[in-house]
Amino acid sequence: MTENDNRFDQLIQEGAEAEFKGWNFSWLNGRVQDPDPFWSYLDLLQSAMKNATAMLDMGTGGGEFLAGLAPFENLKVSATESYPPNIPIAKDRLEPLGVTVYGLDHPTELPITDDTFDLVINRHEEYDIQEVKRVLKPNGIFLTQQVGGSNDRELLTDIGGNVGDDWALDMEVEAFSKAGFKLIKKAESFDYQRFLDIGAVVYYLRAISWAVPDFSITSHREQLEKIHNIIESTGNYPTTKHRFLIEAHLL
Repeated sequence: MTENDNRFDQLIQEGAEAEFKGWNFSWLNGRVQDPDPFWSYLDLLQSAMKNATAMLDMGTGGGEFLAGLAPFENLKVSATESYPPNIPIAKDRLEPLGVTVYGLDHPTELPITDDTFDLVINRHEEYDIQEVKRVLKPNGIFLTQQVGGSNDRELLTDIGGNVGDDWALDMEVEAFSKAGFKLIKKAESFDYQRFLDIGAVVYYLRAISWAVPDFSITSHREQLEKIHNIIESTGNYPTTKHRFLIEAHLL
């Protein structure tokens, strides 16, 4: 066995055994170059929160991002999460901050009365425009950052996963306009996320389990070795990072 083989086996085992809990990717720090889009979702959100009295965070994960916005002074905050392992994590983290957490069977079906929120936020979660419209008050704001259909296209092609579709900004802008929203901000970003070792690839594929449902380091060893060799020879493995942003106000 060569030194490269030993390194490969060590790294894929690290990625397979590292803990992934909630929606926390901190294990990848220093192992992935992950550029932010040219806009700041956080800045836009904090600006929208200034005039809000009731806010919903759709798809809160383990509540990591939402908890970072606390304290919520004069703001009633709710959150939804549909991935069963994340629901108790989100409740443990957010309920002490005064946040109401709804565990959902499906991410787009909201067990919330009409006209409840003047701000609904959504970072990388599914949504149904009509459901968002239903729970928003008149003149309410929907702010979302989405993962576009071209995201991870190279990685998913090379690994044999579910390559994305044509989900992109233009189709959603039209849908929001038809649903009675006014588009205030829209933006789209294409960049590259670069993996610096194969352990990071393994960890990432475990986290986005829906993309490669049958993934394992045994069944996908050959594909992982090819990616590992690219990293070893060039220093990184690039794959597309596709994001788009919409801020829409209900008319």
